[in-house]
Amino acid sequence: MDPSTPDLIDAIATALRQRIAPAVADQPWLASELRTVDALLALVRARVEHEAGILDADNTELVALLAELAAAGVPVVAPERTTDATPHAWNVALRTALEASMVHAHDGAHEAQVASVRRYLVDAARREQPLYTAMTSRRLF
Repeated sequence: MDPSTPDLIDAIATALRQRIAPAVADQPWLASELRTVDALLALVRARVEHEAGILDADNTELVALLAELAAAGVPVVAPERTTDATPHAWNVALRTALEASMVHAHDGAHEAQVASVRRYLVDAARREQPLYTAMTSRRLF
């Protein structure tokens, strides 16, 4: 069976750690650069594994949140999703619409909706946590 993308990323990281890092251990600048590359490989691996699910959940929550804001009378310019829009492009459009709506939601008459936006922001940070902990949870070499 062919190796998966995470397997290939792990193989690259292992080669860096076991073959290249020892050869540059006495060169602080190069060793530091290798540690940076190692951390970035961990981020890439986490994105391969988690990004699609994170974007799907985030987009679903954003659609519902924008609908809630609009139903409460907050001006929302909801984007139209085109069939060729990637999940990432759709996410950017939804977040842009949310940011534009927030100017109007902070008028003092929409406290419940402001609280919903705060909940969304906490949920989004939790969803994205696997991406960030991947970079910081590895032991440095």
